[in-house]
Amino acid sequence: MNELGCFGIQSATGFIRSPVVRVGAVAGMEAALLLISTYAPFGNTWLHEEYHRAVLSSRGIGSYDGMYDFNLDIDNVSIYNVADEALINLKANHPEDLVRLEAAGYEGQVDLANSFLQDGLRHGTPLVEFPAFYALFANTFYLYLCTTNQADAATNEFNEKENTIDVRDFDGWDYTSWSYDLHRPDEPYTARGVHSSGVGVNRYLLWTDLTADEQNYVRLQTKLSLLNFVRPQLFGMHPVHVGIGGISMTMTAGLQHYLTPFGYEAGIYVLSSAHSTGFTAAINAYVNRRQVLPGIDCGMFELPFVISRMSFSWSPRLALWFQPKGLRFDAASASPGLLTSQRIGIALDRHLGAFAELELKTSGWAAGTEETGPAAAVRIGTTLKL
Repeated sequence: MNELGCFGIQSATGFIRSPVVRVGAVAGMEAALLLISTYAPFGNTWLHEEYHRAVLSSRGIGSYDGMYDFNLDIDNVSIYNVADEALINLKANHPEDLVRLEAAGYEGQVDLANSFLQDGLRHGTPLVEFPAFYALFANTFYLYLCTTNQADAATNEFNEKENTIDVRDFDGWDYTSWSYDLHRPDEPYTARGVHSSGVGVNRYLLWTDLTADEQNYVRLQTKLSLLNFVRPQLFGMHPVHVGIGGISMTMTAGLQHYLTPFGYEAGIYVLSSAHSTGFTAAINAYVNRRQVLPGIDCGMFELPFVISRMSFSWSPRLALWFQPKGLRFDAASASPGLLTSQRIGIALDRHLGAFAELELKTSGWAAGTEETGPAAAVRIGTTLKL
């Protein structure tokens, strides 16, 4: 939705010669796109919720995305139809996945921004990457909102009217629950107590339910989320042009921050592009209560080759890491891991393409991959270049 919307805005305003008038027109259209993206399926909020659902699905837990109800009260959008027993068992058997579940929406917003910025480098963007900026701003604002009295007041209102389990969100305020379960991996889910109606578990935690350490950890992540804004592309700064081996390339760099099952990841990345191909590399730090561990993530995209006069492309990726053992916040030892993927694309015509991708990984957390255990995935799809 965002990319089609942005393309439409650029096309609709391209004929306007006055820079001031064009900026005004683009700003108005971007605001309308933002409104639609916030309240309609297939937009930013929908993506946030679907990242939650992907983690639930990886453990065979059914759910329903409230975005399909077109609820105009965005604070009341829920992932519901989740049974208490499913969350009780998830905490008991895979506490790392419960923590990852609660942070998955943040992950989705950062992944969305990364996709915009990578596409922007490869294909060029004449204006500020507003959808990417908004995706990151939404993360920071949501973290901050969890620390306020407004969040607790909303929680009390939800509890008063949600008297049956099927209409309740799976966790309430994401990052309040995330910090609580991050710090208490061995506490039974039922220790939250009974819902005020007397039916089911009290899923929604108040800010005052957290200890001082748990509250401070959310405040720390609010500050660290600002690392995601250290990206020149967000503010319309052009990539740097360099020549390497006679090849002219454009390059940019920035910082990134994710919430994880064991704490957080912070890293620095570099993106480079030559024509439609390029290279991406990141150096990451995986941080829990006791350790700071290293990792790298490198990839190339759309390296062209021809077979029988048909145009193909190859996009390989390799990520290596050390992460806290068991993906636990309190782990004092580390486990190595890797992820590799191979993607082959084919150009069907000037605008339409198709691809197939194979991804393999060991145990560990990787952004955009819902499984925390060993996993193999095959993806197929189409691409549209306008």
